[in-house]
Amino acid sequence: HLKALVYGGPVDNRDALQPHIVVACQTIQSYPSVFEWMQWSMMRCVEACIKSHQGRFEHLL
Repeated sequence: HLKALVYGGPVDNRDALQPHIVVACQTIQSYPSVFEWMQWSMMRCVEACIKSHQGRFEHLL
């Protein structure tokens, strides 16, 4: 999600990148539901890994 916010608009050079990162981080911090979604997503990945006996599990997601 952070990457999508940072690169959602044009970033012309390295100096322009920092403000994009700061704004994206502030946006994420203002929405607590983002962290709930991240936790849910991580648990989904863990469960898929366990079901696949630690093999490839991307196809289960």
